[in-house]
Amino acid sequence: MREETAAMLDHVRAALPTSGAHGFDHTLRVVHLCEAIGAREGADMAV
Repeated sequence: MREETAAMLDHVRAALPTSGAHGFDHTLRVVHLCEAIGAREGADMAV
């Protein structure tokens, strides 16, 4: 995981301590899925 992504996730954890429909584990699964798809598709992950 990139340093920028880790910092963003720390911020999200602090800003949104309680979840709505999903827990933070769901957020992490989505982030990892996006990183995998982005790498496969050659996406600019800094966007």
